[in-house]
Amino acid sequence: MSEQFENQQTEMVNNLIDLTNEAAQVWVFHPENPNYVDLVQYHSMLVKKIKSLENQITLSDLDNGVL
Repeated sequence: MSEQFENQQTEMVNNLIDLTNEAAQVWVFHPENPNYVDLVQYHSMLVKKIKSLENQITLSDLDNGVL
């Protein structure tokens, strides 16, 4: 086999892996998934976690004289 063929095969397999992983991630939110996660609620939960971590970082900085 030529190096070009091997590179093309490797690229296609890597692309297939990427697409399969992406499809699995999206399935979590798909309405036909019996255990789907509500995207709006999930986003809200992430925003709350982000704000909490930002506050913790700010408090830690203040406690350690960084700010």
